[in-house]
Amino acid sequence: MNNVVDPKFKRIEPVGGAASGADAGSDSKSDAVYSKALNPEQTRFGGYYIDIGKEESVSNISLSISMYTNLVLLVGSSVLGRGDDQQGSSLMNSLFYSISRLESVPATIILINSGVFLVSEGSPILEYLKSLEKRGVEIISSASCLEYYNLQDKLMVGYSSNMYSITEKMFTAARLISI
Repeated sequence: MNNVVDPKFKRIEPVGGAASGADAGSDSKSDAVYSKALNPEQTRFGGYYIDIGKEESVSNISLSISMYTNLVLLVGSSVLGRGDDQQGSSLMNSLFYSISRLESVPATIILINSGVFLVSEGSPILEYLKSLEKRGVEIISSASCLEYYNLQDKLMVGYSSNMYSITEKMFTAARLISI
């Protein structure tokens, strides 16, 4: 029996001649086999696999939770924004309060430069960071920054790490937000 491949629909339909074996007496249109050849040699010898699918794109579908999958937040300062430091401190406090109240949270928070003050003793946002850590957020502080500001013994949440590990976290993040 000869087969004709219709590339538009990726189907193989029996053409001409009498059907034999299990196909005897069947309607060739209803017996169309939707398949895709594994490779040219298998096509020649009848080795096919069935490919069932719908020709509609589902790339636009996303869940809000998936937006936070492997999201890394990089905090480079103890204040948010430029301008008055007191206002910047208040904004940082509001930001972390808001993050701690989100249904989905970042996977990792990295603190560098003066951002390490936020994870140290006396920080106004420690309770929010501890809450985030309990919810599974990894909180990493730069060891060299903690050392520079003499805060090694005052780290209250998360852990310290070297720049190599921090860089690796940033480069493997699905999304990186720097504030």
